[in-house]
Amino acid sequence: MNDPSDSPSPAGPTPPLASDGALGRSGRAPTITAGVTIGFAATVALWVAWFVMHTPATIELFPVGVAGPVLLALLWAMLLWGTRGVGRQSRVRVGVVGGLTAGALCLTVLGSKLTEPLGDQGVRGSAAPVAEGLRAGAAWAAPGFVALCAALGLGAGAAGRVVWGAGWVDGPAQARRWVHRMAVVTLVAVVPLLLLGGLVTSSGAGLAVPDWPGTYGANMFLYPIALMADPRIFLEHTHRLYGALVGLTVLGLAVMSTAHARRGVAVAAWALFVAVAWQGYVGGRRVLEASEEVTKAGQWLGVLHGMQAQVFFAGLAAFTAALGLGVLRAGGGEGAGGATGPGAMDAGVTIRRPLWRPDALSALALGALLLQLMTGAMYRHLRAPHALWAHVGFSIVVVVLAAVAGMRCRYWAGPTGARAGDSQGGNGTAAEAGVGGAGGRLRVPGWAWDRLGVLIVASAVVQFVLGWVSLLVVTTAEPAELVIPVATELRDAPPIAVARSVIRTVHQANGAVLLGGIGWLLVWAGVERAARRQQEQPTARPHHAV
Repeated sequence: MNDPSDSPSPAGPTPPLASDGALGRSGRAPTITAGVTIGFAATVALWVAWFVMHTPATIELFPVGVAGPVLLALLWAMLLWGTRGVGRQSRVRVGVVGGLTAGALCLTVLGSKLTEPLGDQGVRGSAAPVAEGLRAGAAWAAPGFVALCAALGLGAGAAGRVVWGAGWVDGPAQARRWVHRMAVVTLVAVVPLLLLGGLVTSSGAGLAVPDWPGTYGANMFLYPIALMADPRIFLEHTHRLYGALVGLTVLGLAVMSTAHARRGVAVAAWALFVAVAWQGYVGGRRVLEASEEVTKAGQWLGVLHGMQAQVFFAGLAAFTAALGLGVLRAGGGEGAGGATGPGAMDAGVTIRRPLWRPDALSALALGALLLQLMTGAMYRHLRAPHALWAHVGFSIVVVVLAAVAGMRCRYWAGPTGARAGDSQGGNGTAAEAGVGGAGGRLRVPGWAWDRLGVLIVASAVVQFVLGWVSLLVVTTAEPAELVIPVATELRDAPPIAVARSVIRTVHQANGAVLLGGIGWLLVWAGVERAARRQQEQPTARPHHAV
């Protein structure tokens, strides 16, 4: 098995490897921070797998004897993979903390297996309000499950000591790296939620559960899975559960940022937590407002809920981008390469200032995307024809701005258009590419600009194509397929048009990815613009990264 140092790390300069005897003198690994991050990452993977295995269409294919071992094996694999990022002597402790974290978080979905309906299973209102419907032995099942997850973490940590080699040098700087990794985990966790939320809207399941925060009178986390046979109830209920997981993930990010990051980072992380909590409240109010019939107020709350989800994702992407640059500096970016190092700007170089710089383009594209997001949300929730055709017409402007902004990413790779790192054959790592710009100012490596540009251009093109396909789907759909039934109308509601719902959901989710990519570009472009301004004024005060 290759050592982690054998391959370049895209997150920054590769930390030195620890010798077996030096670990004790270099300080303990950030056990809690690393373990909690790994636990959250494993939980996200487990929840996605759980959702796939427990939909009304697939649950019969994965009985408990199959689904349980598969999920536990996935947990062990995720914990093993996560221990790669810490020192050898810390892996067992990190694995145990990760297992405990994942076990505690997964209790929120395990509760659906620990309860059963009261009375007739065909009556949705027969769910246990609190704990009356707990199965025999449920009180022991929860702590037993958490202990089992901790044991899996113990085994994964022990295996990691053999599989991954020496590992990274442990120390306080590693805690900051784990905060950035937690931000990446949080960003990844939001993507399935966006998909699930879009599927709820596309399938007309948004009002399938009439109450909030409970589910048909039951505690949300104890609603029996036996009562989720209706696909609309399953989608809406699991959307709430996954939203709770994302809220907990953002809370974990905020706590870690408070403990290990600068004050500005912590404030931004707590602002993200407030935003995700507000998002949950708006979703709940929308359900309560339209629990008996669809109202205008409920529809506008749906528009707000849908727009806020994508704006939150873009904000989280920008936060992650900024935090990643701070980790680059902490790992050696400050002064790496220096003013004369590979990829740094030559002193006295004339900075080109074209009309369409990437920072200006990204700002224009972001504004256009927000406007496009508003018209799309208005049509999805209000069924307003003028919003649909405004969305269709303005899509040309959006795709052009986004694609050109993505293609212009290469402008920031160097003052003469050469990618950072090309001076050494194009194979330089982030450290070799001079992530520390002139005067210690942080620079983004050229390979990162290339990848971001490809992501934005590809997302813009795919979004444009999906938009026309979605338009065809909407205009050819039966009127009944576009109606959102309330809970009392579910028995008479038409079946979900799966293909149509999936197409519209992918279109909505890809739009969120494009918005997040533009938000990421806006942050990086701001950093590069500041670096070039300082190059023109070498006496300016050095920049302090996040």
